[in-house]
Amino acid sequence: KPDVLIGNGMLAASLLRFVGEAPLKVGIIHHLYHTTKLGGQDGRMAWLVGTLERAALRLVKLDRIGVVNPLVKDILVRRGFREDRIVVVGNGVNTDDYLFSERKVPNSLIYIGSLRKLKGVDLLIEVVSILKNTIPGVTLHIVGDGPKREEVKRRIAALGISDSVVLHGYVPEREKVELLSNCAVYVSNSRFEGFGIPVVEAMATGTVPVVSNIGGHQFVLQGQDAGYLVDSVEEMAVKVADLLTHEARRSELARNGRKLVEEKRTWVKVGQRYRELIAVA
Repeated sequence: KPDVLIGNGMLAASLLRFVGEAPLKVGIIHHLYHTTKLGGQDGRMAWLVGTLERAALRLVKLDRIGVVNPLVKDILVRRGFREDRIVVVGNGVNTDDYLFSERKVPNSLIYIGSLRKLKGVDLLIEVVSILKNTIPGVTLHIVGDGPKREEVKRRIAALGISDSVVLHGYVPEREKVELLSNCAVYVSNSRFEGFGIPVVEAMATGTVPVVSNIGGHQFVLQGQDAGYLVDSVEEMAVKVADLLTHEARRSELARNGRKLVEEKRTWVKVGQRYRELIAVA
């Protein structure tokens, strides 16, 4: 008989109700799609997943719940779950794998993630188009793939910035880390994130994030002077240009970001929060 049963994700967490017995049943909930407002194909998928989530929430019977950000905790509390049984565990990185470097390729940007409407990669292309007028040699590295790849390629060609955007597709982990370490600024215009691990990975390597002002990114940055949260394409272009043309400021934010990761986002720190989560009273 196990001491603890853990269900990772909403479906697994809800099914623990029907799986055996244990002194402690714990669910890990990463995000809640039914609280998002999206359009198009991503919106339809979010609606479908959200419908299943709402059904699953009615089945959930857990002793403890771990969540990756406080927004999910707030939603669960409003739905009637006990606040004292929910722990914000977050996510982390192995800082030994993501070594800090202040030396960067000049005017280099990077995005890591899928190419879907939800992720707003189309907006990053617009940012590069704006920057190209004032930042010589600006280059955006896009690491990842997805259903919007061909659409992104067409937009790049239409804007005449094919020499300023590199579509890497999926790459091995070591190559991804090397790209991160070499780039000066991490950009993301994602419309929804449960947490945003690539942002943490970027900060660990000294790559300063300029990212959309959404809950997942807000939680990662913790209100610290370690990057910028922006509300528009134009604001992102301004903040990126400022970092690329003021090296001292970029270096300052890079150091602050690494410090934040070491203090709160290592797997050792996350592990401590998991111990708190599964500790039997």
